[in-house]
Amino acid sequence: MLHMINISSEAELNWIIQLQRDILTAICTPEVDGQIVTIDWLKELRQDIEENWFERFCNRKDNLSGIKQPLIEHLKVIADSDAQEKTKIIENFNSNHGFREAFEPDTPNQRPGRNYQIESSQPK
Repeated sequence: MLHMINISSEAELNWIIQLQRDILTAICTPEVDGQIVTIDWLKELRQDIEENWFERFCNRKDNLSGIKQPLIEHLKVIADSDAQEKTKIIENFNSNHGFREAFEPDTPNQRPGRNYQIESSQPK
């Protein structure tokens, strides 16, 4: 997932996952790079979301890669990844959504994308 969430219902969780899927799918498209990825560009993907909320979401600082910076900057790093990395990112995102199965008693704890790192050009 792109950032920590607090949910109150399954419908809310599904909405959040779909938002994340829409964003990742768009930025992992081969022709998209970090220069294209702006808050306004992302707003166009999900016009159903209130603009101020989307701006706060994209400007929220998170510590995803050890560098506390706005989420939009992390998204640009992903968008600048090569095609092979982008494919891995989407595969890992999809594999990490077996959350229902994770609570089954006989399910092994296998989450291959949990510690996935993207190389950033920014210093750590």
